[in-house]
Amino acid sequence: HFSDAELAEMAFTASVGSQLAMARRVPLAASVCAALTEAGPPCVLMELARNEKAQLSQAIMLRMLARAGDEGRLRDALMMRADAGPDVRLRLLDHVNGALSSFLKQTGWLAPERAERMLREARERAIVEISAQADDMNSPIHGAAGAALSLVRHLRGQGQLTPALILRALLCGDRLMLAGALAELGERPMERVLAYLDHPAGHAFAALYEKAGLPEPMLPVFIALLEAMRQFPRSANAYPERALLKTALRACAALPEAQRVSVEAYLGRLEAESLRLKMRQRAPSLA
Repeated sequence: HFSDAELAEMAFTASVGSQLAMARRVPLAASVCAALTEAGPPCVLMELARNEKAQLSQAIMLRMLARAGDEGRLRDALMMRADAGPDVRLRLLDHVNGALSSFLKQTGWLAPERAERMLREARERAIVEISAQADDMNSPIHGAAGAALSLVRHLRGQGQLTPALILRALLCGDRLMLAGALAELGERPMERVLAYLDHPAGHAFAALYEKAGLPEPMLPVFIALLEAMRQFPRSANAYPERALLKTALRACAALPEAQRVSVEAYLGRLEAESLRLKMRQRAPSLA
């Protein structure tokens, strides 16, 4: 039997067949995983990703994607791992979105504007689903809030933290993305922001919302949604809730006409999306 240190050293000089054998070992230490990730070809990385007993840190998984993110089977294997965190899932999403964008441009099946909107909204949907998976209501608040703040920082760094995305998350019952955005953009501790969200009609929330630079006319919509969620607590979902969509539509009546039309159109698309997803979920039971 070889020690973990010996296996890690051997990984750099071993044949591909030997590297594959190492990747299948159960359990497999993080040091060996890191060495195989650096030394192995894509087929070895795929075996590593499929090995549930391989100790893959987030950094190792991100390195796998940096080396072989174009390999669909590697992406599929990493997506199936329970220990793939939000940063890894977002990077996977980047690769998938890029591949789909290239495909649509090559085929010309959709007009450029429609393709861009479809990709943007599909990405938003996937991000909210990632956020909902990280937001476990049974976990300690610091764990869930910390995951949300990390996600928000990643999105902000990529220029992908938009008011539309924050609104979508809120409509799916996820307050933590809004809390993370307000904490990050408004430079306030997460614990204090969460307290402000419990009293959305107060001056403190409005002041923080303004400091964070979120669209001023949309403030009544966010307040209405937070009030509705405070009265009827719920878990975060992957799709918008119709009750919250109706609350948002009622609050839109106070918006300037140009913004009202734009927001109502966006909410209409979200409502149609929610209905499609619910019908797909019911389809197996109706068969």
